[in-house]
Amino acid sequence: MDRARVLIVEDESIVAFNMQQQLIELGYDVPAIAASGREALDKIKQCHPAVVLMDINIDGEFDGIETTRLIPESLDVAVIYVTAYSEETTVQRARLTTPYAFVVKPVSQRELHAAIQMALERRNKTKSDREALIKLEQVADVHDAALRTALRDRKEQTEALKEIEGILKVALERAQESQGRVQAASIIINTIYQSYDFKQVDFKRFLETLIAKVVESDPAKAERIKVVLEAAPLNLPFNLAIPCGLIANELLVNAFKHAYPGDKKGEIRIDLALDERDNLVLKVKDNGIGLRHFPPLFHQGVRGLELIHVLAKDLDGKLDVETVDSTCFTLHLPLHPEKAQQVLIA
Repeated sequence: MDRARVLIVEDESIVAFNMQQQLIELGYDVPAIAASGREALDKIKQCHPAVVLMDINIDGEFDGIETTRLIPESLDVAVIYVTAYSEETTVQRARLTTPYAFVVKPVSQRELHAAIQMALERRNKTKSDREALIKLEQVADVHDAALRTALRDRKEQTEALKEIEGILKVALERAQESQGRVQAASIIINTIYQSYDFKQVDFKRFLETLIAKVVESDPAKAERIKVVLEAAPLNLPFNLAIPCGLIANELLVNAFKHAYPGDKKGEIRIDLALDERDNLVLKVKDNGIGLRHFPPLFHQGVRGLELIHVLAKDLDGKLDVETVDSTCFTLHLPLHPEKAQQVLIA
């Protein structure tokens, strides 16, 4: 993995040192530790970190929330709040600074890793979206200039407009794909905000919201494609909910977009449950045209199946694919004893 740079803002030296050692073991670059808001602002400008782990209750002139508010937007820093408290008033103040994630003390190495990876993913996608918008603005300028140009030949004018439309289409598709993954992560964050529980995610509620967003994205298809959810009311630990949510988003979006071309009708079914061994089982099944007609799943860099397999492997899970009569993806996630205790039935 790339050595992402992380700055720790923590006024308890032992806690800060332990956190630094955990991050170094994970392969992160931790150039400094700040013990106050003022010191944090100075070190952010000096070190240019990608992620800042910000203790909310730090000593000094201002707390972690105020420090975050003072970070210049141009530095493009992803802030993750670290706190031992979760009072509603604190949550409301923190939300105004649009943090990338929350973790609650005491925090494990795996939880730190999951939160940082999610923050980096959102940061990269946000950057990609900004770049896509800039490209769109540039294309729009070219479009305006082209229209103002005195094209004497009608054929020349038509070809120029087709080229511009092609560039716009590609740029918009890439921006929409990035926004789809950011949307899945955002739904999980909003689910956490609504429950005021930073360690558990109501995954059934997440799936219901995700389905609604995907269906709303194309009302015409929604009239032809029925999406059915059968989910046990499970609360997943934060570090499981993020990758499982991204996997569910990828499978649902691909099935909704590609399994039913033309006027084809059908049904997509999502099942979530614990099996007899308390393993998490997530299924996404459709009765569409079949897996061989899904080129977006197999190509285009880290998207599609490649992304799904990477996330499943990171969870020590297994992804099965069945293509007889229908297409069914099944994620089997073995829960270690400590994780099995964390998965709660609401």
